[in-house]
Amino acid sequence: MSTPRKFLTSRTLPLGAAATVLVLGMAACSTPGSGSSPSPSSDSPSPTVTTPEPSATTPSSSPSATATPPPTTTTPPVAAPKPCTADSLAASLNTAGGGAAGSVYGTLTLKNTGGVTCTVTGFPKVELVPGTAAPAIGAPAEQDASVPATTVTLAPGQAAGAQLRYSQAGLHPDCVHVAAHQYRVYAPGSSDPLFIPVTVDGCSNAAVKLLTVQALKAA
Repeated sequence: MSTPRKFLTSRTLPLGAAATVLVLGMAACSTPGSGSSPSPSSDSPSPTVTTPEPSATTPSSSPSATATPPPTTTTPPVAAPKPCTADSLAASLNTAGGGAAGSVYGTLTLKNTGGVTCTVTGFPKVELVPGTAAPAIGAPAEQDASVPATTVTLAPGQAAGAQLRYSQAGLHPDCVHVAAHQYRVYAPGSSDPLFIPVTVDGCSNAAVKLLTVQALKAA
């Protein structure tokens, strides 16, 4: 006759076996897929995403082109006309103006015969001579300041004129008469003479003034 088996209960398990059973039960509960995962706490703060604001000034994709100024054209100043010289002038005398009280009035004219514009300013020098290479007879013409001296511009072909007065030599008791055959004329500022044929008497005494001339003006 066999001896009947005795069933073990929790009451009869030793302490170590009970601990082993507890560990195995906890491991079974943590096996993946055995249950739903706990949802994250609603109290956790959501991450903050900061989007940078676009710049107010959008850089240009290419550098701006610098405008090129137009080339500057410089016009050289026009040179002022130079004083007329004897080689560009012709002198003449028109005595159609007549005379009075022993004096003869005429218009002495200087004409620009050159190809370049030139100027004359002031009084011409006028004297009587017996010939082109001879010294002057008496004193040169006195200047009559009743006409102010100005600059006259003479284009080619233009002329300037001045009144010339000749006082007859016979009216001057102290005059020693010398026959004159030329008026020798110097343009203002020039040392080269021009000649105008004439037949009058001059006075060798320089103290006797036979000639008077005004300033040149446009003819």
